[in-house]
Amino acid sequence: MAAVGLLLGCAPIVSGVQVVKANIAISAAETAGAKTNAIYEYTAALEYLKKAREEAGYSDYSASRIYADKALDYALRARDKAEAVSSVDQPVALPPPQ
Repeated sequence: MAAVGLLLGCAPIVSGVQVVKANIAISAAETAGAKTNAIYEYTAALEYLKKAREEAGYSDYSASRIYADKALDYALRARDKAEAVSSVDQPVALPPPQ
């Protein structure tokens, strides 16, 4: 019975850690240019993060973690897509004159 109590006591911490990880990933995606180059993924990440915070507010930590995981996944997709688009948009560097 003590083990069950111990596991239940960790739920807010695990959920909170996932929310923080998702928030950091969203910031990284934003820095990579996801607001303009990966609009769908970036918006999905923001909305899932908002829902994760809402569920944590209702003390539904398992739902909060699920939404935070989805937010993290979409934030990583947004960053990857934004980085791929921005690397294509970079001008080709000319070799130095000899």
